[in-house]
Amino acid sequence: MRKNTKTVALLAVLSLAAVGCQEEQIMEPQGIVSEVGTMYTIHYTVDEATYTQTLYGEEARQAFLEQLFALAEEGHRVSLRNTNQNGQAISAKEVVVYTTKNKKEAMDWADAMVLAGYDVVVEYNPQTGIYTCTAAR
Repeated sequence: MRKNTKTVALLAVLSLAAVGCQEEQIMEPQGIVSEVGTMYTIHYTVDEATYTQTLYGEEARQAFLEQLFALAEEGHRVSLRNTNQNGQAISAKEVVVYTTKNKKEAMDWADAMVLAGYDVVVEYNPQTGIYTCTAAR
């Protein structure tokens, strides 16, 4: 009887020791989906006051352009440039002027020129309804 008690007690202690030595179950993290978008740092000027805006993704850049064009429609002089582009030292400035009555076309043109490394100035004439976009680099 004494032998059985010792055996049972020994088995109980060994069982507890075996459970205590087992590795803890590690919960594997669930897959996290994140969209890595392009970051744009835009320097812009509204009536001689300069600001900087960091935008993440195409949608944010388009919404920001909408805001800047709304300011131009209110009579403000707006200029912008993308600081993600490396400026090239060119002795003679290249200037391109684009005029249109279509806001969407003006926005698309200004956006393309900013992405190409140009400094763009946007002006709107309420009497004629014409957007004048001037790009220089």
